[in-house]
Amino acid sequence: MIDSVGSAEDTIVAEDGTDVSHRLLDRQLAKRGLTPDFPPEDRAGWREFLDTVARSYLEGEQGRELLERSLAISSEEMQDLYSRQRAISACAQALLFSRDDEAVPVALAAVVKATEASCGWIDVNVDDSFPGAFERKWSVCGSEPAHGEGGEHTLGSWRESGVDVGDLSEGAVLTRPAVTDCCDEQCTATYVPIIGERGWTATLVTGAPGPRPLPPGNLEVLRVAAGMLGSFTDQLEASRRLAERQAELEALIRSKDQLIASISHEIRTPLTAIMGYSRLLRDSQSALSDVESEGFVTMLVDQGDELSNIVDDLVVAARADLGHLEVVAVPIHLRAQTNQVLEAMDQSGPLAVSVTGEDAVALGDPSRVRQIIRNLITNAVRYGGTDIEVAIHADEFGASLLVIDGGPGVPEDQRDRIFEAYQRAHAAHGVTHSLGLGLYLSRTLARLMRGDLSYRRLADRTIFDLKLPTSQEPPG
Repeated sequence: MIDSVGSAEDTIVAEDGTDVSHRLLDRQLAKRGLTPDFPPEDRAGWREFLDTVARSYLEGEQGRELLERSLAISSEEMQDLYSRQRAISACAQALLFSRDDEAVPVALAAVVKATEASCGWIDVNVDDSFPGAFERKWSVCGSEPAHGEGGEHTLGSWRESGVDVGDLSEGAVLTRPAVTDCCDEQCTATYVPIIGERGWTATLVTGAPGPRPLPPGNLEVLRVAAGMLGSFTDQLEASRRLAERQAELEALIRSKDQLIASISHEIRTPLTAIMGYSRLLRDSQSALSDVESEGFVTMLVDQGDELSNIVDDLVVAARADLGHLEVVAVPIHLRAQTNQVLEAMDQSGPLAVSVTGEDAVALGDPSRVRQIIRNLITNAVRYGGTDIEVAIHADEFGASLLVIDGGPGVPEDQRDRIFEAYQRAHAAHGVTHSLGLGLYLSRTLARLMRGDLSYRRLADRTIFDLKLPTSQEPPG
């Protein structure tokens, strides 16, 4: 009965000459606990046995077909896969060994070439001051960059482009019709968001002619490239912040060095005068007349006041930097405060300072307001010449005290820095450098009192405008 299972034509012979078909049959019989000498005994047993053999051959045939399909990848598909892998490698190499964004158009060109696109570009989101806007910083037409950093960048709006910003910000890939300079007709644009540490910051876009969809392999290249660009921009941003911080620290060190030098000079000047006049009074008191002695004493008081003002500015600056500076808010008469400052400064000779306008009552700290007025007048004397005016007035917006002089003013490119600590934006000929704290402290104190201090130039006149909130107390 066993011999009837197959004919001579069905015999499979191995290289050693043995009958393979018999061995296969013996294996199937063994799985059933049978041997050629003890075959199935009935029809049902033979049917079950033959079904098992048929299933075994069917499974083998399916495995063979699957193997043939796995090995049937065409050379064209292999070439496409190789091209995509080369593009990813070129993109990674360009970004990995670069420390600036000149590598971005190189990486973009590799991506465009690998995905068989006709063009590509990167749209960088503009900061929060222009929500929904982007700047096209890099673009590639064919395999050549059209422009890069330093070229003419194009500003655009996502709304006008018809792109859903919400989907891009959530990481979705979008495909829509578009018109580009590289396509003679409408093309299909694929938008892949570039997401870094700060979220969605830019978009990688490629354009392919016609309405054909992007193959999955090419889409994967775009996703990988977008991820690389996101990491690269994060690295650039970190490097930029580090460089800025280093520059700030270096500037701070230079500023502190200059401050130490200025403090040494500023303190040494009144100290030298104090020591000189004191020695004269001690060693030559009997030879000095009462008028001369009184003059020396007056000079000692003036230099002591100057030294006290310098120390006061330094102490207030230190407390302001630490956030420990406090002020009070009481009604003060700006004209009376101005006169008090001028009287203290007028000990060694008359100052050409005129006070105009009606009195105004402001809310502030008397000692700090006088410190502001003193700093502003000292600044005007140092840089503005002899024609100095203090104008006082009040309106519905508050009380104002303007210190006006006819000096040359501050150069335009330095006006933003004059209110920074330890900054000396300009120097008058023959005038020693100041500490660079007066204007910084004056604005800081004004803002602590809910006011402000600003600078402007009007009709060849320099104006520092101190604004303070007004009091309900009428001027007296």
